[in-house]
Formats: sequence, C-alpha cells, structure tokens
Amino acid sequence: MDTKDLPFPKHPIRQANKAAKQAAAKAFREAVWIRDGGRDRANGAVLLKAGNTMRESGNVCHLQSRQSHADRKTDPTNAVLLSDYHHILSDHRGGRLLRLTDPETGAPAMDGSKPIRFTLFDTRGKVVWERVS
Repeated sequence: MDTKDLPFPKHPIRQANKAAKQAAAKAFREAVWIRDGGRDRANGAVLLKAGNTMRESGNVCHLQSRQSHADRKTDPTNAVLLSDYHHILSDHRGGRLLRLTDPETGAPAMDGSKPIRFTLFDTRGKVVWERVS
C-alpha cells in the first residue's frame, strides 16, 4: 500500500478552533437578523434566509471590512441586514451606489445598532432615494 493513499489525520486543536469560529460566525449572523427584525435596513422589506430572488434573500453586510478590521469580524454592531441586491450595490461589485452614512455627521456608518442613512445614487451621481433607519 502506498502512503499517499492513506488519509491525512486531522489535527484536533485545529478542528476545535474551526468549530469555535463557525459557531461565533453563526451567532453573529443570528444576532444581526434578530436585531434588524428580518427586514432590509435599506428599504424595510421583509427578507428570507433563503429567498428566491436577490431582493428577498437576506445577507449580513459588514460596515467595516473583515480584512482590515478583523477584531470586529463577529461584532454585531459592525453589520446590518440587507437584501443580496442592496448588499451588492453597497460594495465594489455594485460601484458603491448605495452609501451607508451616519445621519448626523455624514461620515461612513460604523455602528449597525444606531440609525443609518441609506442613500441610493444612479450612475451619474444623482440621488434616487434616501432613507434613515
């Protein structure tokens, strides 16, 4: 029997760390869903965890990126619930046409538990709609 055919044993500490990280991520997403009441913070629409379309399927959106702010990766105040459609519009995939800002200062939103101004722009930079929630 060739040794390359033998299964590589899984490291028990790495497996425990992986399970703990997955549990923390699941608890983080659940906390955001509960806090936002299962509604899209951008427009108030009811969302589903496994919707059929991008507008009805919910997604937890980080306010500060997971890479540059790894310490806030599973912090529920660093996220809001958005539809897949609005999530794409809010990041580089959608040209950042949906902007999330602090209603008082106009600075980028940093706390999902506080009110946030959602502003949708068209491709020419004209405001399409605006909502604070």
